Amino acid sequence: MAYQSIETFLPLFYFLEDKAWLSGLILTIEISIMAIVKPYAGYLSDKIGRIKPIIVGMSMVSLAMLIFALSNSLSLIIGGAVLFSLGASVSEASTKPLATEISKLRGTALGFLESIKDIGQALGPILVGFLGFRFGFAFVSVLGIVALFVFIIRFRVY
Repeated sequence: MAYQSIETFLPLFYFLEDKAWLSGLILTIEISIMAIVKPYAGYLSDKIGRIKPIIVGMSMVSLAMLIFALSNSLSLIIGGAVLFSLGASVSEASTKPLATEISKLRGTALGFLESIKDIGQALGPILVGFLGFRFGFAFVSVLGIVALFVFIIRFRVY
């Protein structure tokens, strides 16, 4: 949800300020970092396990969303984009292997995970936009932190 929301709202934000090219630059930075970091994050996940990288990555994403919500300068937005990219890379590189490890139906688990991702991409901009404009975008980052705690509690029980 967060990733697709950033892809939706960041260009609009800069378009309204007549700096649309900056959104392309920031998104290029994000995707470049993800492309470079994911293989190393996957290797790290193989070495230390799946849960710790997911927790660290989700923490970084939540913090990045808070930075985006509170930023008032280009440097903060770029910093948030870098942090977001690193966090998303670290958590995503562990999520798919975890899904295949805890399910006997590996193909089904990956298909279900991709469906959840698609639903998040479709609903993310709608939910983030509604919640952000209704309650403030900092509220959205708090929801990310709540999701992180739900994940931690769930896997402690597991």
